[in-house]
Amino acid sequence: MNIYAGTATGNKLIVDPVIGTALGNKQVQQIWAGTAAGNKLVYSRQQLAVSGVATAWSAIRLTITPPGVGADVYTIERNGSQIYSGAVVATYDDTGLSAGTEYVYKVYAQKAGQVVGVALTNRIVTGNRTTTQKTVTLTATAVASYNESGSKRTDTSDLYYGRYSSNHGKQRSQWLFAFPADMRNCVSIDSFKVSIWNVHTYPNGGTNSELVVHHNPTLGATYGGSTGRVAYAWAGKPSWWNNTEWTEAKDWTSAGRTSVREEFRVNGAYGFGLQAIDGSAAQSAYGYASGTATKPRCQVTYTVWAP
Repeated sequence: MNIYAGTATGNKLIVDPVIGTALGNKQVQQIWAGTAAGNKLVYSRQQLAVSGVATAWSAIRLTITPPGVGADVYTIERNGSQIYSGAVVATYDDTGLSAGTEYVYKVYAQKAGQVVGVALTNRIVTGNRTTTQKTVTLTATAVASYNESGSKRTDTSDLYYGRYSSNHGKQRSQWLFAFPADMRNCVSIDSFKVSIWNVHTYPNGGTNSELVVHHNPTLGATYGGSTGRVAYAWAGKPSWWNNTEWTEAKDWTSAGRTSVREEFRVNGAYGFGLQAIDGSAAQSAYGYASGTATKPRCQVTYTVWAP
C-alpha cells in the first residue's frame, strides 16, 4: 500500500516520509494503518544496499537490495561514469573490464522520478588475467611451383626452386598451412619449427637457397610474391631444415619487417616458399623439395589468454 498526501495539484506519492519531533525531523521507519482486520503495515523503510564480487578477470557482479519504498528505476555508476539506467534488477553483471583493476560502484534508486536511495560499494578488484600455452603440428594443405614467368607448373609433386640451366628458368615454390584462428593476435608465438625434405640440390659456386614467408591465403595460377627471407640453406646440404627450428636472417628487419613470428601473429602470413637468391650466382642453383610424398610441416607453440 502506498501513502499519498493531498496537495493543491492533487494527490502526491510520499516516497520517504519524515516526522517532526522536539529534536528535529526524524526518518519514519514504519507506518501502520488500522483496518477492519487489524493493523496493516503500509510503509517500511529499508536502505538501498549494493555489494559486488569479481566473477572473472574481466567481470564483476553486483547484488542490489532494494529500498522498502519500492523503487522503479535504478541508475548505476562505475568509477563516476554511468553504465546503466533502467528497470530494477536484483543483480547486474558488468563485463569487459581490465584485469587486476579497482572499481567502485554507486547505485541510485528512484521512485516516481525521485531519488529514494543511494548505495556505494567498497573497492572491488578484478582477478589477474592468466595465459595458457598451446602447441600445434600442421601439414601443408596446398603446394605449388612456379616457372620464370610466374605461372604455376603442372607438376605439383615437388617444390621447385632456382635455376639449373637456362631452359629451367628461375623457379619458385610456395605452400600453405591452416593455422588455428586463435594463433592470430595471440599473446605471443614462442616457437616456430619448419620441416621440409629436400630431395635434390644442385648448387654451383657456393650459391644459397632461401626460405621465405608469403601472405597468400590461396595459391593462385601465378606466383604471389613473398615478404622476405627467413633463413638460408647452404649449398651442398643433403636435407634442408628437417625438423630443425629456423633462425631469422639478419636482413629480415632491415627489409622493414618486425620478425618472422610477428608476420604470422599479426600480419596475416599463411605459409612459406623456396627460392634461390637473386643474382648472378643464383643462375646455376637448382633443387626441389618433396611436395606430396613428404609434405612440408610446421610445429607452432604459442600463448593465448585463458578464458
